[in-house]
Amino acid sequence: MKGIIGIEQHRISCIIGVEPHERNQEQEIFVDVKVRSCFAQCAATDHINDTIDYEKLANICSHLACTKQYKLLETFAYDVMQIIIHEFKVEWAWVKIWKPRAFHSVDYTYVELEHRGTT
Repeated sequence: MKGIIGIEQHRISCIIGVEPHERNQEQEIFVDVKVRSCFAQCAATDHINDTIDYEKLANICSHLACTKQYKLLETFAYDVMQIIIHEFKVEWAWVKIWKPRAFHSVDYTYVELEHRGTT
């Protein structure tokens, strides 16, 4: 049986953006990640090593955002997705990056990226 494992509104402070003020001061972004996974093995063993650890999903996002200064949300989302699909061998994954107050007439800007593959 397959199900979804994920994180929502994972808060990260990092340098991201193209405007000069965004390159000099950290700002908060939020990351949502969902992956489809088979639950049969972890349900049988009740062991974390037999599933996708959502803390690892959050750590991937935090590590990338804090070790590389991105200009585009799209590039960050792509890098997150690449690591997830290679490390966990998932058949489906979805990433959404939210950036609050990118400009004054919106609450958030965001990008979404979806991967559909075969594993």
